[in-house]
Parts: sequence; structure tokens; C-alpha cells
Amino acid sequence: MPRRTVVTIPSTVSQLTTEQRDRLNQIERLLVNIQDQVIGAHAGLVGYDAVEHKLGWSGWAAAAGLGRPFDHYLVGAAAGPSGAANTTAVRLRLLDQFENTWFPRARTAIRRFVAAASRDAFEAAFFKDMSQQPEGPLVVGSTERFLTRLAGLKSSPTDGARAAYDALVKKGLTEEVQQQMAALLAEAKQESAAPPPPPAAAAEVAAATKAQQEAYEQVNLWYQDWAETLRGELPYHEQIRLGLVTPRTGRRSDPDDPATPPAPSGNE
Repeated sequence: MPRRTVVTIPSTVSQLTTEQRDRLNQIERLLVNIQDQVIGAHAGLVGYDAVEHKLGWSGWAAAAGLGRPFDHYLVGAAAGPSGAANTTAVRLRLLDQFENTWFPRARTAIRRFVAAASRDAFEAAFFKDMSQQPEGPLVVGSTERFLTRLAGLKSSPTDGARAAYDALVKKGLTEEVQQQMAALLAEAKQESAAPPPPPAAAAEVAAATKAQQEAYEQVNLWYQDWAETLRGELPYHEQIRLGLVTPRTGRRSDPDDPATPPAPSGNE
């Protein structure tokens, strides 16, 4: 059975780079830990107040896309929730592979084992309205008909029909494989019956993406300003808690120990 996969969203919709997401994580860390009573009091001595705190949180929320509807991130996906588009493609590919493998083998098995007097008519009846289809939705119907006729091949009184069926099973078309394909068909049919959510208008997505980038630029400037200020004023261990410096490895935290600021990120 296919494993669920993740839809790859086009880069035009994935509006934040890895570096920008890392910076937002740094900003969130500062905003959460500066609420500590002692750290907050120290920050307040250099002008960090309720207004600045609110600006930080509102800027972070806008830059993180907190208010954006989720369907903005589904632009370019063929259908449904995350994973549905790629999952559908995987199912159709597996059905197509099954069809490409077993349709020809069924034909040669019928030609080999069914009695000569019945062979042509039996072959024509088995494959009536059931030709191989290119990879896509049509393989659902053709594969479903194939499984139905395979069951008929197994129970047919025609001389040699059961031998043809047994030959296919011996080559790998076992009852278990047939059941797996039947389950795959049921899932594919259920997916095709569920209408995809209406896509967000391209202009709406573009405008929201632009606004999110602008919010990121502003909150990043806010962070750079306060990171520079607080690094020069707060005790070393408080700077570590805010994520403003990285402690040197293999050494004990010491208020007088020089520290390394985090690597620049985003537009810094």
C-alpha cells in the first residue's frame, strides 16, 4: 500500500526562507523569556516597555502568518488537504503499474490455457470494453473491471479458464495482491468523489504574501534593535535565556565570560 506523502508547495507560496523562520524562532524566544519578572525588570531599565512588547508580538504574529487562511498554502496542490494531491498521484501510478503488468499476462495466459475451440471468444469477452489506459483517472475503471473479470476467470466452467487463473496466481497475482488492489481502488474512488476546497484567488495570495514579507522586515528590524541594546545591558545568563548569545561549549556560564551572538539571519 502507498505511504502518504507531503505536498510540495511552490516557492512562490512558501513565503519564508529557512533563515527567516529561524529568526522568527529567535524573536519568539526573546518575547517569551523577557516576560520573566527579573529579566523584564532589567530590560525595563533601558526602555523596554509594554508598548515595545506588544509591537514585538504583533509583528511576530504577522510575520509568522498567524492570520492567514490555510488554503493559501494549498495553491498549486491538485486536490484536498496536505498530502492528498501526491497521495492520489501515487495511487494512480500503482494502479497503472498493476494494469501494465497484468493485462498482457492475463491475455497470454488465456491464449495458452483456454481450449482452442473457446479461446478467441473467451479472450474477446474477457477484454470487452477493457483496454489499458494511460496513467490517470481512467485506470480506476479499467482496473476495477479487470479484478471483476479475474474473479469470473477463476470460477468459469470454460475448459482451461481455471488453469489460466492459477497460472496468473503462480506468477504473483495472488488473492492478497487482488485484495490490496481492491482496497487501493476503493481509496482512489473515495478521493475522486470528494471535491477539493476552492482555491484562494491568486491576487489574494500574492497580496497576503507581500504583507507577510513586509511584516517580517519590520519585526526583524525591531529584533535587531533590541538585541543590540539588551546585549550591552543585561547580565550574561539573562542574555543566554533570551537567545541573544550562545554560551561557549565546555565552559561554565560566567557573567564575565565573553559570549558569541547568534549568527545573523534574515535581512540582518
